[in-house]
Amino acid sequence: MDEAPSPGFSRVLQSERRRRGRGRVACAAMVVFFILLLIVGHASRWFAQIDPTFDVFSHFRLQVMLGIGAFGIGLLIPRARVLTGIVILIVGLLIIGLYPQVHSEAQRVVAEAPAGTRALKVMSFNMSLLNRRPDLVLAEIERVNPDVVALIEFSPDQRDLLVDLQMAYPYSVNCFGRQGCYFALFSRYAFSTDVVRTNWKTPRLISARFGQELGNLTLLGVHVLRFPHSYYQMVQMRALASALAPINGPKIVMGDFNATAFSNALQSFEALSGLERHSGLPSWPSTMRLPQIGIDHVFASRDIRALSSARIGRYAGSDHYSVDVTLAVPVR
Repeated sequence: MDEAPSPGFSRVLQSERRRRGRGRVACAAMVVFFILLLIVGHASRWFAQIDPTFDVFSHFRLQVMLGIGAFGIGLLIPRARVLTGIVILIVGLLIIGLYPQVHSEAQRVVAEAPAGTRALKVMSFNMSLLNRRPDLVLAEIERVNPDVVALIEFSPDQRDLLVDLQMAYPYSVNCFGRQGCYFALFSRYAFSTDVVRTNWKTPRLISARFGQELGNLTLLGVHVLRFPHSYYQMVQMRALASALAPINGPKIVMGDFNATAFSNALQSFEALSGLERHSGLPSWPSTMRLPQIGIDHVFASRDIRALSSARIGRYAGSDHYSVDVTLAVPVR
């Protein structure tokens, strides 16, 4: 006849059951939490009508879906539920951060430039006012070798970089003489006019109008306000779209939009401007070299097509990574 379990063994068994129960509850709570975040993120378009601040939840949709999957798997396994969820979440975040860098190491050609167009590689980089490594910025621009580059948060303290860049880019404009303006635009092609805006009603921007060589292209480098200034971010997005409407000819708008492709702010700009987005890879932050969200973008008018997939650059001393893409600009 089998002996009854000892009291000590029973206590251990009960303790193990309670521990597993707590793990199940913790995983279920995390799944519910992430599902609520996902719902708020999806519904941000409607919530933003009440308060645009809600739009911030949309930026982290990938991470939220990853959290649901990670702790959902943890909920299903018999033991180490919370630990499993955490490990899957960390591995997923690593993949999100590493993928754009691996993807960007090779320039993937989508198509050749059709007749009547000119291939133009453009690069946008928020190099950060706090960047103390202009040598890395110069090296990255030389590596990417764009035809036109817009530098955002380019401070007067980094003036030495101007001399080096002007050797490769004979046409340039900057706004160091204006208060609160930190832009520079460098080009291998001549442009006849440039515009700089620094008021809060529109995003800070620098623009150039090219000649027949680039089909009278208008190119803008922009820096839009970020959370928690979500209301004014939306105001700037709409003002930028309105400012683009009367401009004739092909258009390229690139820079730091402080909004992801999932956000109401960026989707509204795309719809109002009629431009097409040619980017979306995570480009921020550079912390631990694992960018998580794509807030740096390149937009172009519908008559411009992409000749390559968009890439992010390598680390160059900023909290952002640069973004570059090759486009076919109509010249006739």
